[in-house]
This record gives sequence, C-alpha cells and structure tokens, in this order.
Amino acid sequence: MKRRSGVVTRVRQQLLADREWFGSPHFHEYRRPAGVNESLYSYYALPAADDAISVIELYRALRARRFGERERQLVRLLHEELGPLIGRQLASARETSSAQLPPRLRQVLERLLEGDSEKQIARRLGISRPTVHEYVTALYRRFGVHSRGELLARWNRFDRNAVGARAGNVDSPRPRVVAG
Repeated sequence: MKRRSGVVTRVRQQLLADREWFGSPHFHEYRRPAGVNESLYSYYALPAADDAISVIELYRALRARRFGERERQLVRLLHEELGPLIGRQLASARETSSAQLPPRLRQVLERLLEGDSEKQIARRLGISRPTVHEYVTALYRRFGVHSRGELLARWNRFDRNAVGARAGNVDSPRPRVVAG
C-alpha cells in the first residue's frame, strides 16, 4: 500500500486531552521529572521511502505557556519546506557515513575519492585487484549505487558538509573520508 506524503502537525492537546495526559505514566515517569510538559509534533511521510518519516518535536517547560496555532502553522510550513529535502540535499539518519564503514572500506573509498583506479588502489594498499573490486562492490551496495560516478556524486551530496564541518571548513573543495 502506497502512503500519501504530506505533513501532519499537532499540539499535544489535539492528540491527548489534559485529563488523560496528566494522569499518564509517560507524563509522571518521564516528562515531569525532566521538567517538560507542552509539546508540538510534526510528521512528514517521506515520499521515496514507504517505511520512513521525518519528525520534528518541540517541547516547553512545565508551567510554560502552550503552543499556539501560529506556532503550529509555522512548524508545519517549515516541515513542508524541509521534508522533501530529507534524503536528497539533506542527509537522513539512515545514510551511511564514513565513520560507519570498516577501516578497509574507508581506505578504498578514500582512494576512489582521490581518483585512483582499482589497480592503483591494490598497489597502494598491498592487496589484490579482485579484493579491491570486492570492496568497491561492497561500497556500491552500502551507498545504493551502481557505478563509480554515482558513488562519488552520492558521497559529495551526503557527506561533504559533515566532513567539511568537522574539519572547520564547510566549503571544503573535496570530500575526505573521516578517519576512525
């Protein structure tokens, strides 16, 4: 069954009445000890993934004023604009990062990003060409691509800003693999 994509934004009172909320174990065991009460939730069904949603949740302290209709509409508008970017220009939580790769895959990815051929990678790392090819194939599977060009484009799009930010340079001219 294909889900409809779109944004649903609600304040807590629209989801659960005060009487139920203030009597709930969740409120007494988690929210109250944390000093949190009021909440605003926004859900966006990601169109490209049947099983994924993007969620924005905002909270206010105990005894703080409730979220109003204006705030609900602003968050909805924000999520309508950001939602379609998740998994494209913005990286989703599911995206593989270099820090999640085993060391040898990171080394092969780094060499690919430097423009080395599989033969050059094998020579630099002291491993066989078929082994390098297996690592390249594993990288394709990890990043959901079918060619070196797709892998490099995907890497540029998803990890460039994160790597540049960690290095203190968001506009780094070339992505680098995060050492780990």
